[in-house]
Amino acid sequence: MWQRASLWFLVLTSSAVVSAQPSTDLAWFESQWAEAASWKIPDNTYIEYTIEIFFDTTEDDVQQLWTQIEGHPQHPLWQEYERKREQLEWGGVLRTDIRAWWTDKGWRLTRDSPQDTANSFRDTVVTKNIAWRRTPESMVLAEPSGSHERYDHWREGVALRRTVVEFVLGGLGYESTTPIQYKPLTAAREFDGSWVARIANDDATRVKELHGYVDGTDLLVDRIELIESGTMLTVVDKQRRFLEWQYDEYFGRSVAHIVETYDENGILRSRKTLHAAHTIDPRVPFESVAKLPDESHPDPIRDAASPLIVTDARPGRETITITRGDTIEVQSLPGSVPEDSKRTLRYIGWIVIVGAVCAVAWWRLRGTR
Repeated sequence: MWQRASLWFLVLTSSAVVSAQPSTDLAWFESQWAEAASWKIPDNTYIEYTIEIFFDTTEDDVQQLWTQIEGHPQHPLWQEYERKREQLEWGGVLRTDIRAWWTDKGWRLTRDSPQDTANSFRDTVVTKNIAWRRTPESMVLAEPSGSHERYDHWREGVALRRTVVEFVLGGLGYESTTPIQYKPLTAAREFDGSWVARIANDDATRVKELHGYVDGTDLLVDRIELIESGTMLTVVDKQRRFLEWQYDEYFGRSVAHIVETYDENGILRSRKTLHAAHTIDPRVPFESVAKLPDESHPDPIRDAASPLIVTDARPGRETITITRGDTIEVQSLPGSVPEDSKRTLRYIGWIVIVGAVCAVAWWRLRGTR
């Protein structure tokens, strides 16, 4: 009798736990989500990683394009042909090595892609005072706020932060910083430490499912899969996998060293591999790598020739300087308005406003007569 009563008590309490578990698990996941969303890259961080982009271009693809454009130099498919031909020459994969400096004063992102001869490197710097980007043949100077729509360098900083939080927090950090604002929808924890959760945008037209497990105090993510894609016809980032979780002394927690993305057909499209993360070397402080390089202050990171084209998109300057041998040509940036013209427009604007006020006042006086 006592055993039967104990059994019924166990069943009842187990049912109560199970019935209460969904809301408890969701609250737990919401707290983990909020913590991930507020995580910041430590000040004075240096990080190295590699991005590999995979292509499934074949010789038949290139040949079919060639048969369409041969003898037609103005054919609209020429650009696609060149792109496909490059992908084939790269062996189906484009590798980019990245070094980054992240501080509370700004950041620098250095990309090296030796395979891409036309764009073998790109350096981007954003500080509180200036933003600049450098390639083999050009340099662009802009406002750090990204006020110029064609030279918004700060976007690369957003991408850099997302990549770092992918490594450190798995999909939690990434998904909480995307332009589409996802929020926790459901969550369930298992006794073996594994868990599964779903996140969605405001109208639930895009839903993602996350799978992972708990390792001590760290919440680790195995994979994220897009369940509902809304109106998207092609999904390149259908599934994201986080691999080789290992404890990292610098971040003080387990970190994923490989992040892979797969398309809707299960084909590998990209791979990010973390190589190193530590405090910035004091012998090469951030100020030295962020300073705009010139003849008197060469870049300590990259020994490169002076750019042939310098675009200054900062307000009040907006020029393009082109160097051809010993000849230097300075042009106005397309779409820019000279400072004198801006002053004239401001004066005209004030005249129009004052004139309108006077006209209204005269009309009212006339009506009272």
